[in-house]
Amino acid sequence: MEKKSIWLCLVVILIVLFVGGVVFKLYFIDGTEQALEKNYCNDNQREGACIQVYSPACGWFNQSIKCIKYPCAQTYGNGCQACLDKNVEYWTQGECTK
Repeated sequence: MEKKSIWLCLVVILIVLFVGGVVFKLYFIDGTEQALEKNYCNDNQREGACIQVYSPACGWFNQSIKCIKYPCAQTYGNGCQACLDKNVEYWTQGECTK
């Protein structure tokens, strides 16, 4: 192969890797973080009663709970039910990952 062809192949490979990395970051990493909007619990939510509507929420535990493995959370029927647990700091929409 000619030197020019080798350099052209290397440039094409680098471009493909760069574009793939950008797509991966935008689609898989940033998309996941945006979908997991944190809804922090407040004192009013901890004292109330919740309606029984099933809309799964992942309740993330506060620093008082020491977890052995990820996630340091539990799935609840909805965000209100998650906030009734005094150990939950905030919740995200959907079931917790396993």
